[in-house]
This record gives sequence, structure tokens and C-alpha cells, in this order.
Amino acid sequence: MRRKNNTLKESLIKEKVEVVEPLTFQIEEGKEIQDSLNQQLNDKIQACERLEGEIMLLKKELEKTKTELSFNQKFSKGTEDLNEILEAW
Repeated sequence: MRRKNNTLKESLIKEKVEVVEPLTFQIEEGKEIQDSLNQQLNDKIQACERLEGEIMLLKKELEKTKTELSFNQKFSKGTEDLNEILEAW
């Protein structure tokens, strides 16, 4: 009887191991996938932050260029007016 109980216990343990091992493997695989996805997400966040910084710099450069262009247009207009005055003399 004892031997039969031991055999039954061993059989149950073997069945449980057969069920648990694939699940353990799937859990480990899932953790690896999650780690990989987290790394990709962090890389994308860093890339977005870098691009946002570049956008801010480009906006500042654009504003500076607009200001310079506006100044140059005013200066050009003043030069045209002076040329007209000098030609009239």
C-alpha cells in the first residue's frame, strides 16, 4: 500500500512538473519580452526628448532669422528712399 501511495505521489509530482516547467519557461520568455519592450520604449522617449530639443532650437533660429529679415527689409527700404532722394538732387 505504501509503495502504491509513493508511486501515486511520484506520478502526481511528475505531472505537476510537466505542467509547471512550460509555464516557467513562458514566464521567463514574457519577462525577456517585457524587458526588451521597456528598453525600446525608453529609447523612443529619449529620441522624442532629443527631437523636442532640436525643434525648440530650430524655432529660436527661425525667430532670429525672421527678425533679421525684417530688419534687412527695413534697411533696404531706407536705402531705396535715400537713393531716390539722391537721384532727385
